[in-house]
Amino acid sequence: MRRSPFHFALPLLTFVFVLHSGAVTRAELRVEISPREATLQGRLDRLQITVGRWDGETLVADLTREAAYESLASDVATVDNVGLVKPLADGTTTVRAHMDGQTFDVAVQVTGVDSQPPSFDHDVIPILARTGCSTGACHASQYGKGDFKLSLLGFAPEQDHAPIVRERSQRRVSAVDPSASLILTKPTLEVAHGGGRRFARDSYEYNLLLEWIRSGMPGPQKDAAKVVDLLVEPPTRVYRSGETQQLRVTAVFSDGRRQDVTQRAIYDSMSEAVVSVTPSGLMKAEDSGQAPVMVRYLGQAKISLVVVPFTGADPAELASYTPNNFIDELALKKWRQLGLSPAPLCSDETFVRRVFLDA
Repeated sequence: MRRSPFHFALPLLTFVFVLHSGAVTRAELRVEISPREATLQGRLDRLQITVGRWDGETLVADLTREAAYESLASDVATVDNVGLVKPLADGTTTVRAHMDGQTFDVAVQVTGVDSQPPSFDHDVIPILARTGCSTGACHASQYGKGDFKLSLLGFAPEQDHAPIVRERSQRRVSAVDPSASLILTKPTLEVAHGGGRRFARDSYEYNLLLEWIRSGMPGPQKDAAKVVDLLVEPPTRVYRSGETQQLRVTAVFSDGRRQDVTQRAIYDSMSEAVVSVTPSGLMKAEDSGQAPVMVRYLGQAKISLVVVPFTGADPAELASYTPNNFIDELALKKWRQLGLSPAPLCSDETFVRRVFLDA
């Protein structure tokens, strides 16, 4: 029996198609860096660079702590091994990241290193909130603490400047010996403090407040731009248990300016069992589930949603599920994302009990 040439061509065509499909899949995996360019204003401004692996439009892995970094003009700005850029002098530089044999550049411009003092509105107030000093359990309680009262989370900067600078015979800040200021010695426990240690000596928070005092303790500005939005990267991502993700937070101001505030924002996990987060915005997926990390800065709040799928779900149960309406379709999408199977149908009385009692 003579075989048709198509008997041989079909397997070969299938083999070529599989190879081609695999090549497309691998090509879709790419490494990206964020941001591509940035401006740092003042000695204590900071820039958090993040590096990620993407599959199409989906972020699948954080490579920020795996990449290697260098500043091509280290006299202008430096970069550490986690992608944090610190300005040293006015000028421009390129921060280069190396990953998977590729290089990725970030154009950085630095201004105002010697001329721009820390802002009371945008620098000091967020630090007092971040360290817990202006929370309701501390100096922002109804009557304050230790004869020192601040507005809640710095919502009224114009009310906070005088208690810091003028009260207590000006002992809270010292223009003569800035490092002896109570606003520095108490949170570092160099002097007894009922609120305990809030930050370490020579930490970012310490140095920012010290620089503000040395600069003459400028007060709030009536025409200071307001924060109108926060951009949190990534807004959502699916993780495996144990994976980490460095957040990057950008404040959008009413004058159109954008500033990296990753080092000044406040981070809170809404479920420590699912995700933990450090003060610098490094998240870690702890266990299966879904939970947001809330990010706050100067009255604005956003979340980064962490999804850690469960294992062991039966795909056949989802395959046999038939949605009856658009809510069922949304539920099915979430079940697939979380690796969950729907519960079986129940009786009316069981449903009523669950709605009114079990919740």
